[in-house]
Amino acid sequence: MFLNLFFPNLIFLASIHALGIYNAGMTQIPTFSQLLKQAIENRLLELHTAMVGRIERYDAVTQTADIQPVLKNSVKSEPLPLLCDIPVLFPRAGDFFISLPLKKGDFVQVLFNELSIDEFFTESPPVIDCSERFTLQGAVAFPGLFSQTKALKSAHKDNLVLGKEQGVQVHITQDTIKLGSEDAREALAIASKVRSELEYIKSKFNTHSHTGPMGPVKPSDAILSKEDIATKNVVAS
Repeated sequence: MFLNLFFPNLIFLASIHALGIYNAGMTQIPTFSQLLKQAIENRLLELHTAMVGRIERYDAVTQTADIQPVLKNSVKSEPLPLLCDIPVLFPRAGDFFISLPLKKGDFVQVLFNELSIDEFFTESPPVIDCSERFTLQGAVAFPGLFSQTKALKSAHKDNLVLGKEQGVQVHITQDTIKLGSEDAREALAIASKVRSELEYIKSKFNTHSHTGPMGPVKPSDAILSKEDIATKNVVAS
């Protein structure tokens, strides 16, 4: 199987060697080992493992992107073709996920699977083609890759941080969750305890009395219960 990957190149180069065909620029006929090395190198030019890509279009509905590899082939000195409808992989398990609002110009790390993932991606019956491995058809993209000049300014050496650069953030330390920023200091009230205190104040107010000229006086307007003001989307234990 290994020879099948570069056998056509090897046959061609071996024929040149056997017939003694070479151009005027050659000073000597290459040896068989040189031909073998060149055949392997030619085949490796068609194998892809990982590279940096730039998003040209992102579809948030399908989580796919058109991605332009940013590095040129050093041998052919030409850019690789635009990779279309590449799956963007976000952390996901079960019904839980983390997604990012990707946009044109963002960079991603593009990885190439050993085999094409078209059948898996479309839930079609899998077909294994042993002659095509590590090609551009097996690409997937991981967001988050940027140059050193665009390193995160809000990355923290100790805290887990969720948020926007120079914007609202959630910092999780060993024993505290800070909402808004790392500098958050104002404690959040627990709704059940706040309601308990308010009920206590209401009870005291509604039942208290004081002595007036004509005897005990009670408040004319009792404090009534209002609607539940506790937030339902941010909770604490």
